[in-house]
Amino acid sequence: MAKESATQASVERGTVQGESRWVPQPWSRWALLAGLMWSVLMALAFPLPGLAPRPGNEPTSGWGAVHVWCQGGIWPLALLAWVPLAMLVSRASRDSSVRVGRMSVWYAVGTLAFWAFEQWWVSRISAVGYVPFVALMACYGGLHCWGGLRIARRTGAARYGVILFAAWVLAVDVFRGEIALKGYPWYLAGHPLIRWGPGASMASLWGAYGVSFAVLLVSLGLGWMVVRREARLGGMVAIGFGVLMGVPAMLMKRSGDAAPPQIVTVGLIQTNVAQNVKMGWGPEEQFKEWQTLEAMTARAATPMVGLIVWPETMMPGMAIDDASVKAMKDAQIYYNVKTAEGEQKLAAAAFADRLREVQKELNVPIVVGEEGFDNLRFEEVPGGIDVKYDARYNSAFVVQNGKVEGARYDKLHLTPFGEEMPYISSVEWLERLLLSFAARGMKFDLAEGKRPVRLLPQVKMTAPGSGQAKVESLGTSVMPIATPICFEIADSALVRSLVQATTPSMPLPTAMIVTITNDGWFGDSDMTRRQHTQLARWRAAELGLPVLRAANTGDSGGFDAWGQPIAAMHLPPAPRSREEGIAIMQVPTYTVQTLYARIGNALAWVIGAIGVGACAWTWKRTKLET
Repeated sequence: MAKESATQASVERGTVQGESRWVPQPWSRWALLAGLMWSVLMALAFPLPGLAPRPGNEPTSGWGAVHVWCQGGIWPLALLAWVPLAMLVSRASRDSSVRVGRMSVWYAVGTLAFWAFEQWWVSRISAVGYVPFVALMACYGGLHCWGGLRIARRTGAARYGVILFAAWVLAVDVFRGEIALKGYPWYLAGHPLIRWGPGASMASLWGAYGVSFAVLLVSLGLGWMVVRREARLGGMVAIGFGVLMGVPAMLMKRSGDAAPPQIVTVGLIQTNVAQNVKMGWGPEEQFKEWQTLEAMTARAATPMVGLIVWPETMMPGMAIDDASVKAMKDAQIYYNVKTAEGEQKLAAAAFADRLREVQKELNVPIVVGEEGFDNLRFEEVPGGIDVKYDARYNSAFVVQNGKVEGARYDKLHLTPFGEEMPYISSVEWLERLLLSFAARGMKFDLAEGKRPVRLLPQVKMTAPGSGQAKVESLGTSVMPIATPICFEIADSALVRSLVQATTPSMPLPTAMIVTITNDGWFGDSDMTRRQHTQLARWRAAELGLPVLRAANTGDSGGFDAWGQPIAAMHLPPAPRSREEGIAIMQVPTYTVQTLYARIGNALAWVIGAIGVGACAWTWKRTKLET
């Protein structure tokens, strides 16, 4: 009878010998449920699907306003998303029969739902690559559970256990965001809180990782408190969260306390070229897109506008820098363009020449995204011309005074699996094999930039509240700008390095961040576009600088030094996602540094090191165990 009871108890705990290791047992089912709950809460906390109203026409009351607010993400749910994991870990840590590895695997399976939903757009580009990518992201959830359970077992009833647990989770996210595959810092625990004032204020001190740690303390602490029924723990968590969130809002001297800034009016050009069209961009499509770009640029160049920005790599043609244009002309490179009058020859350098002419006519600096080359050249081969170069870059240029400035910014952090295969790209034959299998038609031959470089356009400045008649009174001045390209806006450390890239010849501080991007990769996923835009908002709050965004397919817009949206001027109406159009923004310029601009992610690395140390500590045997 005693043996039967013992056997029944072991069946309930899922430890019967000979039973399949991967069949869900009671604790495994709870782990799977906790992972699914995390997936649902996190998905609702981040921006949601659906086409947003046209900027400036959002409803201000009723269900319409609620719907629009929810589309940006129900951010309070981020504070609850980690409660199920904390409750699971706190309860399971008391049961010595629980297998840490098995429970962590089933929790990771539950988190698959979040990554599969958020990264669905990847399946449209590479169905083969989508599955392993989603599985890899879910593995980080398994690590959260694995380390948390080990720490909970080691610390027992000690209240500091939840702090070490939060530090471990942050350590895993820092590893994902800064190290693994050269970094994928999307979907951090604190990202949804950028829509909340204290969250944005805290970002100016500790950055996105610091806000994420505060969120983890609250969420994991709540789950811990519910299971262990400790009111003191709840008070400790509340006080800690209040200090982390409230002190920045009260004590941080931000740019708004400084003298009234100058204003620069910027015209953001939004193209609408689908990615499948862009990848097979023939001469006819390029010529048509040039006509659209030229027309929109002319419309944007009103007397008030001091700078115009084009999206990433939307410039038709091969190159625009002087050396490359000369090489094209010397080799007499041309396109065969089909027109109504028949096939005609169009010089490959014609787009670059016309760009210079248009800029000189409008007399407004233009930031242009285009490929940059080192030593572009052309060699004749049987049947055609072979294009050669020492290196090819994804670059940003500034065109002013009728010429392309020699200083350009070459993208430093290439998009993982979009522009390079991390680590794999160093083995050429392996990269070719994987591309032919998982991403046929793509070519990863971009080089990383060598150093951070700021662009130096000379822009018209106006005084706050001034109208068109006041434009000339302040004249023009050099305005250093940082130009992170596409995925780089997610890399907080890189954007900070761009902002701080002063030189002895140009010691002026960076006035604003201008990010150019091609969000055509996201297809019809406006949800992912909003999430990409959310990352730009974080950089504004962290560095105390306005951030502007010119995006192919949207969303183009801007944020002030607090990370709050800058309203576009109503004429012309700003475009929605997947529309071409112009967004005219009046941007106040600031030069006040935040604490984050000085220390960067130092706090995140320190907390992460504590988390790793706590997990390593769990392997040390106690005297009792010995």
